[in-house]
Amino acid sequence: MKKPIAGLLALTLFAASCSDNDNPEPQKLADEYAIIGWDMKFSDENDSSYFRFTYNADSTLKESKEWDQNDNQEDTAYSYASYLDGKLVKLEYKDGFSGTKRTEMSYFYKDGKLARISYYSNGGEVYYYDTLYYNAGGKLSEMHTKYESSPEYNNKKRILTWTGNNITKVEMHRVDPDNTANYKLESVETYTYDNKPNLVSKVVKDDYLWKVESISFEHLSANNATKVEEAFTGTTNKKVRTATFTYDENNKLVKLTNLLESFSGTTLNSSYTATQVLKYVKK
Repeated sequence: MKKPIAGLLALTLFAASCSDNDNPEPQKLADEYAIIGWDMKFSDENDSSYFRFTYNADSTLKESKEWDQNDNQEDTAYSYASYLDGKLVKLEYKDGFSGTKRTEMSYFYKDGKLARISYYSNGGEVYYYDTLYYNAGGKLSEMHTKYESSPEYNNKKRILTWTGNNITKVEMHRVDPDNTANYKLESVETYTYDNKPNLVSKVVKDDYLWKVESISFEHLSANNATKVEEAFTGTTNKKVRTATFTYDENNKLVKLTNLLESFSGTTLNSSYTATQVLKYVKK
């Protein structure tokens, strides 16, 4: 079972917008409604998962819970967010099996911008961390990932390209184990967007969806990604991720159906869908 933070990510991950309502108003929706969770179903599994969460008084996300359709307590998972001056500084996790809360991630800021994310093992040690760099316009331009274990194989650099207010390309370079001063291009993600505002990332404050899954860069973009393609250097392999947004008459996103495919050249290797039905309350 996924952790609650992982469930949050899928909300706008690889999202494309297909709606009869062409002018959603994200700030109005954020002011009037709160997303309290969703029900999720994968086409390649018989099980369903459920996600629910609560907010602080300032509308930052406070806690989340995930469980499956059998409501097995041992499979239930919780996450707890802590903030300082309105910015996420720590994410804790607890599963129903151990019942022990532990730190999952911590966040460090410099000059008001996120500068580092540390990730913790079950034993409480930092096992890798991201260092973030920004361009002159204040937009994220690079993210360097360094591991405490086997850094000569695991360290990575991601280089971001912006077009306007959307991230349109991410190049991932992995360290060369034969010369750790060098990095080799391993994959390239390209993003295509519609002209609709990124609704959910606006509703969940403080870039929460990106901060809990920092490689999901589309959460930083102004519009909805209609397609994300990841191509792997030196091969014909690629992954294509698309989705369909369904809105109601009030322009609230009520269902998101994701399609995830992998290819070798033109040969389809795998394909499955993930469908989420969102739950709201009126503020």
